[in-house]
Amino acid sequence: MGSRSTSSAPRSVIWRRLHQARDAETTRFWAFPFSVAVGLNGLPKIKERAPLDFENLERNYRPEAMLAAYQEAQIAAKLGEVPVGAVILLDGKVLARAHNLRESRQSPLAHAEVLALQGASAQTGSWRLSDCDLYCTLEPCPMCAGALVNARIRNLYFGAFDPKAGAIASLYGLASDPRLNHEIPWLGGKMGTECSELLGRFFGQLRTD
Repeated sequence: MGSRSTSSAPRSVIWRRLHQARDAETTRFWAFPFSVAVGLNGLPKIKERAPLDFENLERNYRPEAMLAAYQEAQIAAKLGEVPVGAVILLDGKVLARAHNLRESRQSPLAHAEVLALQGASAQTGSWRLSDCDLYCTLEPCPMCAGALVNARIRNLYFGAFDPKAGAIASLYGLASDPRLNHEIPWLGGKMGTECSELLGRFFGQLRTD
């Protein structure tokens, strides 16, 4: 038997962190501008993809949109829902806003981000939201991160990182995975302290009840 060539070893690293922002509460992950396809030999084949537009990410951030998402999270808390809110902007104006309604609707799909995406699609008449930015108070979970990728969201801004379910940076990097057909520039930690404290108060109250 001939020896196996080492060149056939699969490439395990397809994306990595390239930059960490100066702001201690804001972390930015930059993905390689490549997509991955499987070649005839079953190995990853890298092909070039147009670089993502990170230059305007911080410049396009709208504090009032994150505040609106925070206000949606406060509404959720009053309803006994996990306090997470989301807002979608189009051309700098609020297109849709929503908060968690999982308990109220008894639906595993009723996360703030998914409800906001549904509202935005209803307003635009299209599932494709490639000119829209989404703001949410908590790092999206795998379901919501996948929905954002499928909706072709332009930019993502979120508040608190979620070490237990976050799918943007904490556990997975779905928004920056070049194997997918869309990548989303993102910034986390915006109003991170306020969003984390709101969640902490909510769960603290649950423990005392």
